[in-house]
Amino acid sequence: MKRVSGYALVVGLIGALKSFMLTPSHYEMMLRTRDPSEVLIPLRETVYQRVLPEAFEKTLDILDVERRLLTHYYEVFHKVLTATPQSAKPLLEAIYGKHELNCLKTIIRALARNVDPTSAFKMIAPVGRYDAYTCKRILATGSVPRVVEFVEEDLREAILSYMAVFRRTGSTVPIESVIDKYAITRIWDSLRRLDNYDRKIVARLIGIETDTVNIMTVLRAKRIGMEAIDIEGLIIPAYYWVTEDVLVQAARAPSLSEAMKRLAETPYKEIVPTLSEEAERALFTIEIEFKRRLALESTMVFQGSWFHVGILLGFLNLKFYEINDLVTIINGKAEGVDIRNIRKALILHQGGRL
Repeated sequence: MKRVSGYALVVGLIGALKSFMLTPSHYEMMLRTRDPSEVLIPLRETVYQRVLPEAFEKTLDILDVERRLLTHYYEVFHKVLTATPQSAKPLLEAIYGKHELNCLKTIIRALARNVDPTSAFKMIAPVGRYDAYTCKRILATGSVPRVVEFVEEDLREAILSYMAVFRRTGSTVPIESVIDKYAITRIWDSLRRLDNYDRKIVARLIGIETDTVNIMTVLRAKRIGMEAIDIEGLIIPAYYWVTEDVLVQAARAPSLSEAMKRLAETPYKEIVPTLSEEAERALFTIEIEFKRRLALESTMVFQGSWFHVGILLGFLNLKFYEINDLVTIINGKAEGVDIRNIRKALILHQGGRL
């Protein structure tokens, strides 16, 4: 009874929020619109009418739409966090921290591409400690190395240790991977403080996400030609279905295709194929398949009792992927991408899979 009463408030909230999520028919109507300016019309009777009121009345500003959608997600996350029982709050706060650091990663990519601060700010959805003021301050530095002035000391040291690799490769992959490792390690630290029941349920979702990040980190690092020893330093020291040994073998493989072969020998063999297409496209496809797998697992937590932290994380995953899909559809329509190719990039509701 204590568990039920502790989760009653947030479970009621999740039930209400989940009922507002989009259906396959919403996706289909958006996909089948011919005029890009009408892509949001199928959302008139949904929660997104309130999120994007002006978008229904004028030509789409894609960057503004993306920013509003992400801001909406952060607001939903905060509602869930506020209603979360005290015992589970550290986990949700650590996951929220990951989103804050994702904002920082967006800033880093803009700085690396020398995007002017005004244009770069339009690409960013400020969140938490990276509010609008802080984001503008970081962008004003015009320098990737100076990002360390705006992070915690332990993360600062980790980023600085890979700054030479960033300069050598000309890619933000090393820095972004350092940030991912830091964020997900903090999530695992908070996970260990949950009771056995909550921990067992949510460990599957976090474990699959960790496997995903580790695999994608190794593959991206191989693609840009990083040294094995540097790649190994980016591996998150938490393993679910992919062992440390397999990840190290992939990092030490002589090529990207050989690394894929090592990783194809894991339980994710259907997701990680041998390299049969251009590297960038192959990595994009693999990442989408991993997200679909996690979305499926997130859907499954709603079977049975809802009175556990897995319901919170499952919903937040699905809501985030819905936002991702909306951005994919809107951008695809604006750029005239064929409907079949847009479907290939969707995580939820690609055609009856979820």
